[in-house]
Amino acid sequence: MHNKNRTALSLLFAATTFCGAFGGQGIAYGQGEVPVATDTPAVASGKYSIVVNEGAKVLNVADKNGAALASTSIGQVLLVTGKIRGIGFLPVEAPGGFPVWVHGRNLRVTDTEGVLEITANAVNQRPLPSSGPESYPLSQRLHAGDLVRKIEQMDATKSLAEDWVRVWSAPGTTGWILATDLKPVKEGGEGLWTAAMEELGVRTTLAKPEIKSDGTDATPSLETPALATRETEAKELFDKAETLLATERIKGTPDFSGVRAAYEAVVALDAGSRWNRDAKSGLKTLTALEEAVALKSDLEAEKIRRNEDLLNRQREIWEETRQRDPMIGKFDARGVLERRSRSGEGHRYVLRWGPDEVCEVRCASDKYDLDMFAGYEIGISGLLEYAKPGALLDEKPVLEVGKIEVLSKR
Repeated sequence: MHNKNRTALSLLFAATTFCGAFGGQGIAYGQGEVPVATDTPAVASGKYSIVVNEGAKVLNVADKNGAALASTSIGQVLLVTGKIRGIGFLPVEAPGGFPVWVHGRNLRVTDTEGVLEITANAVNQRPLPSSGPESYPLSQRLHAGDLVRKIEQMDATKSLAEDWVRVWSAPGTTGWILATDLKPVKEGGEGLWTAAMEELGVRTTLAKPEIKSDGTDATPSLETPALATRETEAKELFDKAETLLATERIKGTPDFSGVRAAYEAVVALDAGSRWNRDAKSGLKTLTALEEAVALKSDLEAEKIRRNEDLLNRQREIWEETRQRDPMIGKFDARGVLERRSRSGEGHRYVLRWGPDEVCEVRCASDKYDLDMFAGYEIGISGLLEYAKPGALLDEKPVLEVGKIEVLSKR
């Protein structure tokens, strides 16, 4: 780093600490007078900023209910990489990356101590050692050949392939922080970032260079402005798709149309193999979710249809029974009241006419003690309810008693 930047850094900072949310790995920075805006303007994309609130959280998604990647300290330098999202969240990078979790089945040990190699494509970087919805992955994925630096293994007694491993995230990985926790650096921001990267950038390593068929490195030349612009746009669209997906997938009735449009827009930009791979991987995940939602909808529709069929059968059986009753019109139901019980429940009552069970009888008003009428032939007027939850008899209605008349004694 230039001497000018080193001098600026020594004047600007004494020690502050940036701690990962898991395990408390510290990142030392200097502290002092920082040339920042006195008000709180919106932090623009591509701007170096510092944290102004102690313990401000960097989250995996642009939502206050997201999982914490890191807890920051006042004076921590971050790089804002995109536009504001949600209720005021900004995407940021941190010098040296964030501590993230990767499953060991996607890793292999290398000859370099503490460095692991990714063995699959589209591998997720997660905030927690879990693949559940509480550990939604970060937008940037890892691919075969990428190298990551190990922090720790969750359970050292397990083999690598059976366990979660915490590593430093790949270069360019972003988390989300509230804009109110940041202030842009007016001057010297690049120097602060450069100094932090010289100290901490060693924690992240780049993917191995691709090899041409003739055996020479296929390291790309400097990007053209047009490609750089497409990559920036692709990143913004991809972040949007990931944020929308995280929001929609937890809804009861999700709408994935916006998510699919964002992923497809990334593919259409043709901003490089990385973004194409990640977007296509996102589309595969989205297709699986859409199929699951469609299946759930079909099952709900079938459940409704079955309930309607049950209700129709109840009504038909009831009407047939009533037509055989010589006192039809005087009572809503007639028969001998029988006492029934279920394990762990109080007495319940069924009305029987000849060999047929007519309906279940209930008296929610407690106007009648139904136990006194057990064994009697009675006529009942009341309210019939079909397909009532918790009914004692399948495919029979429940009669809520309004009036009882004893027709014959035991």
